[in-house]
Amino acid sequence: MDLVIVNITSILAFLIFFPVTTKGQPKTIDALGKGIERNAHTGVAFARFKAHKLSYLNITALVTDYVHSSRECGLACINTPSCFSFNLAANIDLNRKILCELLRSDIFNNSDKLVANSLFHHFSIWSPCLNKPCQNKGTCRSNYQRNSYVCVCAEGYTGSNCETDIDDCANRPCRNNGTCSDHVGGFRCTCPKGFGGLQCEIVPKVEVSRSCDKSPVWQFPNGDVVIETNQIGTKYDNNMDCRWSISSNARIELSFPVFEMENGPDFVNVYDGESYSAPQIRRFTGASLPSPVTSSSSKLCLQFRTDHSVALFGFRARVRALADGALRIAGTGNDPFTGRMEVFFNNQWGTICDNGWNIDAGLVACKQLGFDSVSQVFSGASHGQGTGPIWINDLACFGNESSISSCGHSGWGNHENCTHSQDASVTCSYDSLPIRLVNGGARYGRVEVFDGGVWGTICDDTWDMNDANVTCRQLGFTGASSVSVSAADGQGSGLIWKDHINCVGSESSLLQCPFTQEGFNHCNHGEDSGVLCY
Repeated sequence: MDLVIVNITSILAFLIFFPVTTKGQPKTIDALGKGIERNAHTGVAFARFKAHKLSYLNITALVTDYVHSSRECGLACINTPSCFSFNLAANIDLNRKILCELLRSDIFNNSDKLVANSLFHHFSIWSPCLNKPCQNKGTCRSNYQRNSYVCVCAEGYTGSNCETDIDDCANRPCRNNGTCSDHVGGFRCTCPKGFGGLQCEIVPKVEVSRSCDKSPVWQFPNGDVVIETNQIGTKYDNNMDCRWSISSNARIELSFPVFEMENGPDFVNVYDGESYSAPQIRRFTGASLPSPVTSSSSKLCLQFRTDHSVALFGFRARVRALADGALRIAGTGNDPFTGRMEVFFNNQWGTICDNGWNIDAGLVACKQLGFDSVSQVFSGASHGQGTGPIWINDLACFGNESSISSCGHSGWGNHENCTHSQDASVTCSYDSLPIRLVNGGARYGRVEVFDGGVWGTICDDTWDMNDANVTCRQLGFTGASSVSVSAADGQGSGLIWKDHINCVGSESSLLQCPFTQEGFNHCNHGEDSGVLCY
């Protein structure tokens, strides 16, 4: 229902017009084609109000009073220059009066504050904004005197009704030779290898300094760093007090694939900054693997202290820089292949919705994480519900993108149709495990495997002919003549990637054989494995 109120102050009278019905169709009287007129020169004022039944605009009232009718409330609004709408009680009180609230704003500037309310009706001045002319989440602003409107467009759109998508790639926002793809409401950068961030602006980099020379630090080609309390296969010393200062050009993630120390007296403190004076994030001790730690800035500090008694194998920690769009597998304990997919954005980890999550999206995610392929994708929070934001929804991947953030999606954080009960998860895999023979000949030598951009050795615990036959066949030979243990083909250097490999013998690759995950510290390079093939 529309309510038209005319006040002619020169004759101290007012007229109220209600819509009349012709052949069942409502007809609205057009008050000079405008929503409101306040003319001090002619003494004529009128307004056309649109009723929103059983609704209430929940903003601070300009004036509150009791009136005898809706026309009296509307007339009060017309005669108050700063009034642009009013709330009117739906029921008459015991004194046969109606509560009237004059408001200094309207529903177009406060659309989120118009709420259902069985005790009130809301009346707003008629405006073209009632026809919702602004597209693509644009906001309509009324010009009541001119019976017109202006659309305030959301980012990425232009035009009188926000109907035109701006070419966000026109200004070449992608840096470091990144490729820009324009899409509705924004753009995406496909970054060349070695760069990250929304605009390919970040070259992930981690630098580590240490106070204890005996504590190894390994630099990976992808920028990650591995730090250890002591040499592989040895126990840490008593009365140690070692510090690692970690800095990066982004926020830092610290994870512990290996952790074993005396519970209580021996511990590692993690500080959220460059020194011990920074806030302490956690103190870790015992033999349980700690959860990953994320810094709030670009610096972390670690302190490792031991007492004078029990000495164990310490920890191995992996450090990486976190650019927007970084991924991790979470929610499954120690399984590095399977789990809930989480993505880092705006300094916070969040999840990916399963809308559009398919084998192509899983392949992109797995390759971004350094795997060769994807074995399976899961929906419906199969590996537990995450917390925090749902960063990505409505994915559209072809499978050849360089990162998940390069796939089509509804925009960071837009997930109106998704909850954490729809968190996506994945199982990633390697097509093959790169291996080589070192310090021998074409058919024999120390066995080394390539993982995470670094060559490492295999411990000889449980190393037998079954393992050797699989190794030789993977290298293209018929089988194995013998195995070598105790570094018979020389000691390797760097990391020991695999331990306790247990092949049946029929596998086509060492990858198919069960083994202890990287970082098993109970082995040293004096136990490196080798093989003789035929």
